[in-house]
Amino acid sequence: MLVSSPHPQRSFGAADPANVYRVMTLAAHDVAEPVEDVPVVTAEELLQRYAAGERDFQGVRVCGDLACADLRGIHWSNADLSGVNFTGADLRGADLQGCRLRRATLVGADLRCAELREADLSQADCSAARLAGVTLDWANLHSACLRGADLNWTSLLRAQLNSANLSEASLQGADLRGAYLLCADLLDANLEDAHFEWSNCLDANFAGANLEGTHFEHANLMGTLHG
Repeated sequence: MLVSSPHPQRSFGAADPANVYRVMTLAAHDVAEPVEDVPVVTAEELLQRYAAGERDFQGVRVCGDLACADLRGIHWSNADLSGVNFTGADLRGADLQGCRLRRATLVGADLRCAELREADLSQADCSAARLAGVTLDWANLHSACLRGADLNWTSLLRAQLNSANLSEASLQGADLRGAYLLCADLLDANLEDAHFEWSNCLDANFAGANLEGTHFEHANLMGTLHG
C-alpha cells in the first residue's frame, strides 16, 4: 500500500532528522476546567424543556440518562456533560463546542455535522458513533474509544488522540493535520485519502489499516506498526 507524498517513500519506522522537532510533548491541549456554581439540569427537566421548544442550554451541567434521546440542534456549548449516557441518542447538528464529555457514553450516537471544536471527550466511549462531517478541531480525545466509529470527512485539526482506540474506525478523507496520535490504535482502520501531515504518530498502530492515498508528509512516524 502506498502513502502519497511528493518526497521519496520511506519506512514508517524511519526517523527523518528534519522532522525530529515535530516530536512534541505528550501533554494534551489544555481544556478549561469547569466553572463552579453552574446551573444543574436533570435529564428529565432537559427533555421537558426541549420538547417545549427550548434549545439553548449553554454552560449548564447535566446529570442523568439521555440514552436514545432526540436532541437534534441543541445548543450545549461549554456545558458539562461528563459521564452522561447518550447511547443511541440523536445529536445531529448539535453545538457542543468547548463542552465537557469526559467518560460520557456515546455508543451508537448520531452526531453528524455537530460542532465539537475544543470539546473534552477524554475517556469517552464513542464506539460505533456516527461522527461524519463533525468538527473536532483541538478536541481532547485522550484514551477515548472510537472503535468502529464513522469519522469520514471529519475535521480533527490539532486534536489530542493519544492512546485513543480507533480500531476498525472509518476516517476516509478525515483531516488530522497536526493531531497527536501517540500510542493510538488504528488497527484495521480505513484511512483512505486521510490527511496526517505534521501529525505526531509516535508508536501508533497502523496494522491492517487501509492507507490508500493517505497523506503523511512531515508526520512523525517513529516506532509505528504497519502491514
